[in-house]
Amino acid sequence: MHYIICGFSGVGKSTAEQKQKNVIDFESSGYSHDWEIGVRNNNFPKNYIDAVVDHMSNHHNRIYLLSCHEEVRKELKDRGFEYIIVMPTYWQRNEYMKRWLRRGSSDVFIRSMYDRWNEMIASCEKDTAPKIYLDENQYIDDVLPM
Repeated sequence: MHYIICGFSGVGKSTAEQKQKNVIDFESSGYSHDWEIGVRNNNFPKNYIDAVVDHMSNHHNRIYLLSCHEEVRKELKDRGFEYIIVMPTYWQRNEYMKRWLRRGSSDVFIRSMYDRWNEMIASCEKDTAPKIYLDENQYIDDVLPM
């Protein structure tokens, strides 16, 4: 059985993968952009979910940590996948800014996240999927089954 969790940026998906052997952090950036020419990949998120489905067919009993992008969640729904959203609350914006700084995110990324914070949180909250809201100083591996 597989579990899909759409984790908001900064919740600690990469760290959770390092700590738990059954957790896969399926990073989306290699699917969403063609970094050589600096443009958005027109096949995203289909190509991303195709890769996840392919990986699932070759592995069992995994927890997949995916991007929380609205279009990723829509693609999952369109394909009939169930998922959980792990996310912060509106008031945690400054904490997440610090998380992104600590991990070395670019100024452009951090500014974009700051500017779009309310919009992205609202998008996740409107989603009908179950949600886990992380408390201050809490990360996704604090709420994953061991």
